[in-house]
Amino acid sequence: MKLAQVPAACGIHCRPYGRGDRSAVRGILHSTGFLGEELAGKGLFEDKRLFALVNTEGYLRFQPSFCFVAVDDADGTVAGYIIGTGDSRRYEKTFRRRMYWRIAVRCFLVSWWRHPESFRHVLAWARAYSDSAEAFFDGYPAHLHINVLPTCQRRGIGELLIRTFEATLRDAGVAGVHLITSNRNSKALPFYAKLGYDVLAQKPGTFWQGVEGHVAIVFGKRL
Repeated sequence: MKLAQVPAACGIHCRPYGRGDRSAVRGILHSTGFLGEELAGKGLFEDKRLFALVNTEGYLRFQPSFCFVAVDDADGTVAGYIIGTGDSRRYEKTFRRRMYWRIAVRCFLVSWWRHPESFRHVLAWARAYSDSAEAFFDGYPAHLHINVLPTCQRRGIGELLIRTFEATLRDAGVAGVHLITSNRNSKALPFYAKLGYDVLAQKPGTFWQGVEGHVAIVFGKRL
């Protein structure tokens, strides 16, 4: 597959995720993981490994063909990533079967005593968990997660990553893709609309419980 391109002036190229990128992906996740904002200093998910197990590790381990990173040509820094799957139903089953036990091991061997806040948050998330986009799996079977370092935003990186991901889905014969973001992530909402994503639903957010006014917004695009 030919990867999508952005103007050379951006100084960024996109490539498939490699195992050596795991640490960089984890760092970007923590830098943008609270509704698009930095987690550090908020007293939330100080256990970075647990946060990654919940949010990124399943894709990196079991859906690597749908994972890409954006790399700065100047110094080789991983500036952003996009991860996801072409089959959300199948991935949900894989996540439950192959990631739940890993999350539980981390929680009960490390997080409960070293990072009790992270432990409590995962327990609350597990009790409240529901896939708010399941109703759209037939028309939009793929889904994605994208994050770009705050210092590297507004350089065309997000669009490069999404165009690359969409091209991969088209090559695989996938008819549509969805994503979930928050009404609190004000920078992301017009970005997705600009790229042709429509709002499919709005529901109370379940991951960041206790955040006032937090609404989960489901976006979708037919390919």
